[in-house]
Amino acid sequence: MAKVTIQYWAAAREAAGVDLESVEAETLAEALGVIVARRGDDGRLRSVLATSSFLVDTAPPPAWSSRTPPSSRCCPSSPAADPVHSPG
Repeated sequence: MAKVTIQYWAAAREAAGVDLESVEAETLAEALGVIVARRGDDGRLRSVLATSSFLVDTAPPPAWSSRTPPSSRCCPSSPAADPVHSPG
């Protein structure tokens, strides 16, 4: 297994209660399962993750095929939270 560092942004950071978190995992899905399980019955992070986009080494997950991802970023998919894609 690889050590995965997850960096949270915006609503994900608020729901996670931390800026960064590390887990041992082989896939992004496995890493997300671990971080959600760490929070027990608190469903806030699970809700945010359900509507989030993810980057693995600055690329969307489909472009990633390595089994040893050094880092992931969790970015809520809200135009208001994304100045690059905000209308206006």
